[in-house]
Amino acid sequence: MKPWMGLAVLVFLSACSKSGTMEPGSAWDVFKGDKKVLVIKNQPGPILSTAILPPGAEPVRHRFITATAEDPFEEHVLGELLGQSRDFAQFVSLLERKGYRLARHEP
Repeated sequence: MKPWMGLAVLVFLSACSKSGTMEPGSAWDVFKGDKKVLVIKNQPGPILSTAILPPGAEPVRHRFITATAEDPFEEHVLGELLGQSRDFAQFVSLLERKGYRLARHEP
C-alpha cells in the first residue's frame, strides 16, 4: 500500500468518528435523493424489513447494525451492500459510494 493511502484511510476514519458514525448506538437516516430509505444504528440488533413477518417469525439479527427499512424498492440493494460490509464504517462508506446520503436520525 502506498503511504498516502494509509493517510487517506486515517483521515476518513477520523472524519467518521467526528461526525459520530463510529459512536456505538448512533442512529442515522439514509436517503436516496430526498427519500428516506433506511434508518440505521451502530449497534448489533434486528434488521426490520418493510415486509410483514409470518406469524411467530423473529426478525433477523445482525452482528454490528440495527436497521429499519423505509422503502421496499431499495431493500435489495441495501441488503447487498450490508452483505459486503465487515463493519459499520465500511457499510457507511459503501452507502456513500452508491450515492446514498446520511443524516443524523431525528426521532
